[in-house]
Amino acid sequence: MINNVETRNSDGNKHRFKLAQAVNWLLNIFKGLGDSTNNQALVSDGNGSLVFEEVITTEGGQTIAGSLDVTGTMTLADDLKIGTGANDYGWSDYLSSISAAKVAGTNPPTWSNYRNGLFAYEFSATKLEEVWMNFHINHDFKLGSAIFPHVHWSPNTTGTGTVRWGIEYTISKSHQQSVFGATTIVYVEQTMGAANQYSHQIAEVSTGISSAELEVDSVVMMRVFRDAAHANDTFTTAVFGLFVDLHVQVDRTSTLNKAPNFYT
Repeated sequence: MINNVETRNSDGNKHRFKLAQAVNWLLNIFKGLGDSTNNQALVSDGNGSLVFEEVITTEGGQTIAGSLDVTGTMTLADDLKIGTGANDYGWSDYLSSISAAKVAGTNPPTWSNYRNGLFAYEFSATKLEEVWMNFHINHDFKLGSAIFPHVHWSPNTTGTGTVRWGIEYTISKSHQQSVFGATTIVYVEQTMGAANQYSHQIAEVSTGISSAELEVDSVVMMRVFRDAAHANDTFTTAVFGLFVDLHVQVDRTSTLNKAPNFYT
């Protein structure tokens, strides 16, 4: 049975009370919990006494300025944001280098000199050429959000016109939950003006791709090609493919579980 209550302030001073004597003081403490100078936690000292120790508690909408040092255990919830708006979730990239992509069949791009001692895959201005890569959906992914594929590319000439990229994909959940369905193809066209030699271009699927198959550990299988034979592709010289990425929104650092259900 607990008979005594002991308070200990941050300066180390202690005060011990009989339990009955402490009741009114407890009520005053509870009334002042909104005041940061009175935030205290009631814990057992292991010897039959209760100890009040100063604590810092933050609730929804509160901000800690400066640094935060944590000793012991810190629990992070999901729904992490980098701003105060309803959709201010952070963005991340899931990456795939075209230089490391798979090339096969009759329509591969050519491994060619881009500039000085640097080489990359060169996509023809007259015929369709293609590569293959896969993407894994990481454990930081915001469930229910879209993915935004985009191609990093560059010309090493001074031409003008439109480059048309095609992205064919299929998505499946993991852990025997689903299958890879029939593929879908989306196109993105980017027009180049003058004086863009060696410029770093990004052609993104602006509407994004939404799917019920997108969750942690899903895989996106993808074929990426320059649709140079299409009438809309008017850029008259070859271009170099550098990366294909997925822009994704994230709302956590990880998940509680490594397999479904990932979150509880």
